[in-house]
Amino acid sequence: MESERLEFLFGDTRSGGRLDLDDVEVRSRLLERSFRGETTAAQLLAREVIAGQVYAGDPPEVWATAQRLLAGGLDREDVFRELAMAFAATARGGADDGVFDRDGYVVALGRLPVPAPGDVERVLIDIVRSEPGIDAPRLERATLERLGRDADDDVAGEIVGQIMDYLVDELGPLAWLSGDRTVHVGDLTAGIVLTHRLSETERSADTLDASFDLAGFGRLDDLLLSDGGSVDVVSVEDGDLGWIGPEGWLERFEVDDLLAVRVSDGGLVEVTAIAPPPLDPELVERLRAVYDDEVEEPWLPVPAEDLVLGLQFGDRSTFGDTRPPLTELCDAAGLERRLDEVAHDATVWHSQVRGRRTWRVMNLFDHDRPRVRSALWVLDLADVAAGIDLSGDPDSPGKADDEALHSALAEMGDPEVLDAVAAELFDGLEPGRADVTAQFVDALLAVATGPGEHSVASFLACVRSERAGDPVAAEAHLEAGLKADPDSPLLADRLGWYASDRGDAPRALRLWRTLPRSDVLDQDVREVERAAAATGQRGGRNQPCWCGSGRKYKHCHLGSNDLEPLPERVGWLCRKAVAFLERLGGPAEVDVFDVASARAVDPDDPDSVADAYGDPIVMDLALTEGGWFARFLDERGALLPDDEALLAASWLLVDRTVYEILEVRPGDGLEVRDIRTGDHFTVRERTFSRRAQTGGLVCGRAVPDGHTHQFVGGLFPVAPGTETAVLDLLDDADPEEIAHYVGGLYRPPRLRTSEGEDLVQCEIVLDIGDPDAVRTALDDIYEPDEADPNRWAEMYPPDDVDSDDRILRAILALEGRRLRVTTNSEERADRVLDVVFNAVPGLTVLSDTRRPFDPSALSPPPDGPGSQPPGDGPDLVLPEDVVEQVCDQLERRWCDEPVPALNGLTPRQAAADPTRRPGLVRLINSFEGQPLPAGAITMRPERLRRHLGLSQE
Repeated sequence: MESERLEFLFGDTRSGGRLDLDDVEVRSRLLERSFRGETTAAQLLAREVIAGQVYAGDPPEVWATAQRLLAGGLDREDVFRELAMAFAATARGGADDGVFDRDGYVVALGRLPVPAPGDVERVLIDIVRSEPGIDAPRLERATLERLGRDADDDVAGEIVGQIMDYLVDELGPLAWLSGDRTVHVGDLTAGIVLTHRLSETERSADTLDASFDLAGFGRLDDLLLSDGGSVDVVSVEDGDLGWIGPEGWLERFEVDDLLAVRVSDGGLVEVTAIAPPPLDPELVERLRAVYDDEVEEPWLPVPAEDLVLGLQFGDRSTFGDTRPPLTELCDAAGLERRLDEVAHDATVWHSQVRGRRTWRVMNLFDHDRPRVRSALWVLDLADVAAGIDLSGDPDSPGKADDEALHSALAEMGDPEVLDAVAAELFDGLEPGRADVTAQFVDALLAVATGPGEHSVASFLACVRSERAGDPVAAEAHLEAGLKADPDSPLLADRLGWYASDRGDAPRALRLWRTLPRSDVLDQDVREVERAAAATGQRGGRNQPCWCGSGRKYKHCHLGSNDLEPLPERVGWLCRKAVAFLERLGGPAEVDVFDVASARAVDPDDPDSVADAYGDPIVMDLALTEGGWFARFLDERGALLPDDEALLAASWLLVDRTVYEILEVRPGDGLEVRDIRTGDHFTVRERTFSRRAQTGGLVCGRAVPDGHTHQFVGGLFPVAPGTETAVLDLLDDADPEEIAHYVGGLYRPPRLRTSEGEDLVQCEIVLDIGDPDAVRTALDDIYEPDEADPNRWAEMYPPDDVDSDDRILRAILALEGRRLRVTTNSEERADRVLDVVFNAVPGLTVLSDTRRPFDPSALSPPPDGPGSQPPGDGPDLVLPEDVVEQVCDQLERRWCDEPVPALNGLTPRQAAADPTRRPGLVRLINSFEGQPLPAGAITMRPERLRRHLGLSQE
């Protein structure tokens, strides 16, 4: 294969030189390597298709088009993207009875390249501003026409559609009103004044609620006050928007003052207190008409912004002067507000609920249509049973009669459908859902007849009681259901969980051993098997009782539900808490996933997230900092043995902290000191104590066990010098932030520039228009390359500053009508872009590629003549007196240099400060025991202690 085609396919003419390129898997590996770090799996698959066509020369127009685009100045990645778009558009629209439209594909290739995104964006905005209210289909046709594209150009149409969706995003410049009318938000809201009544919470928090009354300003983010202070736009609780200003910026107003808010073109915010204007009935009528138009087709709640834009579209002067707050106008129009939306009827709110749960169920079953249809039909029946009117939907149940209820029980005979229904019924966020669920479950219990129906109805009744905080009633439903259906694995599993929580290991085992095994069940069974085995080895009837009472076993605990001493049950109690999270599902499952994703070495890799679940810290953080352990005690505490319930309650008072290991008894325990409080603890520990080292630091929770203390949950090491930062992290008690920190302990080191910025390979290509103007501007700003008049470098410090240590920050290369900017950090790339855009207005970004530096991409050492592999050849060994002299100089210098691990203090300063001295001792202790080759230049802990007066510590 010719080198040009080989280089295009794999990025290197040497790639595959000795490989069988006829093998699809070989080509796939080479292609993936050539795009390493740049593509998603879907993008790589599309490029594999294109690569196969180029390699095979079929259709020949693919390679011809690639050559044409490369000659036109597009780079390899751009060309692959263009070809993939042409293929995808044809595959979607040109297939007939499964036959690919080859001719249509060739036509699409001839129309490449697609319009530049910047050009499409400018044309779309220009048309909307000149024709406010233009409908979306006509806007797309007009855009294609102005770009010189045919109406049937599917590839260009796809680009226009994508950019249109981007522009009408919630932060974009365009918006759609009813009837697909497209408007420019900035044009409609320029110069408007909106009013809002100040609350006590807003005044004390220096924050204005901008989610409803001020929704017309919702797309602005660079806001300033007249005194130069900034206003930060943030998402607060439940996604509401808040404007956070400088401290005290609202103090000049009184609570309940009506504030008039204006925002000028430059983002200048003006807030004044005004007298309440009168309510205009005509305005209320117009607002209701806008709402009716917006709600009619989707039958969904209407955002406040749509009301403001609709009123302004009808009359640009609507909010030219002060009006009552939008909240009060909506009240007068008979509209109920929830967060940033309004609706006139409960069915509108419920339509939104049904839409959201439809998506959740579809995602849960990965669009498994039969199960999706079953689960949604049962949930609709629950609504009907509660009196919610769904008569407008022909697919919903007509009425909740006995026949329909029996059908629902049959549908939920599928365990996966039952789980989905239970999650929506009991963990949904819809107001009033508890009442809906109660009526539905009661109706199911009343009609259940056969064993299978009793099993489903009893399970739902159990979960309903659990969510109501009544585990005793929940257990009673399980017992009744299992009596009616003794072979129900669903109820046996749930009842085994209750038996385990009660401490009844024998019964839990009897119920669980007959069930199919799973990861969750295996862990439960292992724990109760251990407990059952321990209680079964308590000695003979006439032996002293294991509990220490002094009485014989037959007169004390024989025949009772034997339990181990409390310290021996700590592991079982921990398992009960984790099982609660695993079996609860719903929000608990989401929270655990979020923590696991944060703990993952690579949060974007599903396998890495799955591996993170194996770290006990994940469940521990969700339970402790995530608050689920407190909920475990609220919902399951009544089932626990009394001493376990009291012990578990005491664990709520123990915060995660950093411990210094003072003494190690391998296989038995540790003596530790809480470095936050100075408290000493004896910790019973069998596993960690076998590898722990005196003087080490570890983060965890040492909780009381009824005798001494034990570590519960996850532990992670703390490097000396970082304990203060870790304690600050723990004080915030954010489970995801802590998990991310732990994950960082296992991530590869971050490569940084000499200025401390993450190494990121950045390449930005700009469409420059006039090369001469750009060349002149770059000559003034950057250092020209003497050998190439079309190449410049950004050096720091600049050449007019006297410095022997200059850094290359960026390279800029002029390539015809394009400017290519290359840097190795995002900060440098952004600085260059800011400078260039300010110097030469009107530039357009054609591509912006940024990928983290891959250490594995570093070239290996040469293996040619004269190269020396590590370990081969003679070692260079310095004389002992030279090593001694260099080490001594290194040690003395270290004692008087700032050390980051000591918060910037020098070791000598830390040694003189009683509060810093322990940290210094731990840092030096951490230097012990590190294997070093003979003659190594390093610092010797005993010498450092001597220099710093720490010889006795």
